[in-house]
Amino acid sequence: MQPDPTNLGIQQSMSRLKRVISTDNACKVYNNLANLPRARFAGHILTLPCIIHHVQVVKRRQTSMNHHTYDVHAVGLRPVRIITREELKVAMGPSRLPYTLIRPWDGKLLDYSEADDAIAGYKALVKLEQPFIALMLLQLPEGGYKRICASHLIVALADGPASIVNSEITALDIVE
Repeated sequence: MQPDPTNLGIQQSMSRLKRVISTDNACKVYNNLANLPRARFAGHILTLPCIIHHVQVVKRRQTSMNHHTYDVHAVGLRPVRIITREELKVAMGPSRLPYTLIRPWDGKLLDYSEADDAIAGYKALVKLEQPFIALMLLQLPEGGYKRICASHLIVALADGPASIVNSEITALDIVE
């Protein structure tokens, strides 16, 4: 009987991660994700569990009549290109930008059947290393966030295992 190639790939990725991420950190990631609330919508506010990546650089690439193209650099992610109808504040210095890229979290991605939190944590890290569809949010002065609509999907990728471990895991309120 041949081994399941999907399971073999996960095992190889877990072995690689065990060499660079401590068991404590793998458990921390798992527990932080497992303790997130479920997404809920109440009173025109969506509370969305997610992994946050604060935007540090927004660089305009191109502008046409209907679209603006930007290169965006966020903490813990490889640079992404965003195309939107909205004009973004451009900055490349230490000034705090009001934008955040998030990875919406779905609790179904965790292996709750795994008795060992460390193994479950490493399995979660393997999944978190995969490209994902990000949302870009604008932090509002009065609190909460507003989604910035992109003309194309924002495909993001973590900058490496350490950046995943150091990511902020929380739930944000997104207003309509």
